[in-house]
Amino acid sequence: MITILLIFALAVVFFTLKIQREEYKRTGMHPVGHYMGLGMAIGLPLGMPLGIPIGFVLNNITLGLTFGLCMGVAIGSVIGALLEKKHENELRPLTKKEEKFRNITMMLMAVFFILGVIVFFIVQNL
Repeated sequence: MITILLIFALAVVFFTLKIQREEYKRTGMHPVGHYMGLGMAIGLPLGMPLGIPIGFVLNNITLGLTFGLCMGVAIGSVIGALLEKKHENELRPLTKKEEKFRNITMMLMAVFFILGVIVFFIVQNL
């Protein structure tokens, strides 16, 4: 299951980057949300190390890492919003192709999430 999810994630990243690269070559502009993703990529690794000491203090490393993940998302959201605002004149709306790919990706992610929840409950009841 993990292997399937990793292959799916790599395929999504590959096709997303391919579509964005083609449009960037054509227009010289990034799509709306580009800098938000960049902010998340910066914020998540910053948040995780912040959660480790909290986990040791609470004597629950899992809770600390979860808290760190949440802090990383919050930090990434702030960084991404600031970058989006700073570069708003360099952004373009999503093309129909990007919009369609994003919708398909979101539906597939929802399906994988639901399958993951089902598998979790099946494994818990064994």
